[in-house]
Order: sequence, then structure tokens, then C-alpha cells
Amino acid sequence: MRPEFSRYSLRNAFKKIAREKGISSENLTAIALKNLFESVDWINDFRRANWFEDRKKGIDFIIETDVGKIFLQVKSSKTGKENSLKKHPKIPVIIINKNFELEETKKVIMDTLSEQRKLYLEKRLSTQEVS
Repeated sequence: MRPEFSRYSLRNAFKKIAREKGISSENLTAIALKNLFESVDWINDFRRANWFEDRKKGIDFIIETDVGKIFLQVKSSKTGKENSLKKHPKIPVIIINKNFELEETKKVIMDTLSEQRKLYLEKRLSTQEVS
């Protein structure tokens, strides 16, 4: 005899799996950020976003740098990233797979933070030239 599943119970099971993947990705990101905070001189601090920042602004982490705050949204899939960028196009999104090693996670984070930092510096320089 085969067990019966309702659409509702299957949908809830998939939502639970997606939530767990997201939590794993965010936890791995937090570990990598702590490591980067200890080794990268322009990263001054970082923290997880609060409920409002996460749910309403699409931010998972706030990284304090020498050029200001850089926001990050963490997703575990390309589809999640695409959906996030539709809702919050100004917030950088990184894909962190729960199977990533620490070094791979750090590289993904550093690539995005370095790119954002460069944009901040270029913007600052262009406004100084206009003045």
C-alpha cells in the first residue's frame, strides 16, 4: 500500500527543505564572514540582519567596511537569487551552497564585497571630481 500525500503536506515538506537549505547557507556565510573579519583589514564588523531588514529589505548580512555598509542577501539556488533580485534589485545576492567548503564560500563573499567596495570608491571619487 502506498502512503497518500496531499498537495498541502507536500508543499509544506518542500518549504521546510528550502528553509533548512537557506539556514545552512546563512550559517556557512556567517562562519566565512567571521573568518574574513579576522583577516581582511577593510572589513570592520558584520552582523546578521534583523527581522525587518531581512523580510522587508531583502538583507541577510550587514558588513561594515572602510567605505561604509555593504548589504548581502544569501541564497542557496540560482532561482532564489533571481527571485530576490526582482524584489530587491539593489541588494547584492550571493549563492552559497550548503556543500561549499569554507574557502569556496569565502571566495564568493570576497568577490562580491570587493566588487561592491570598488563601486563605492568609484562613486566617491566621481563625486569628489565634480565638487
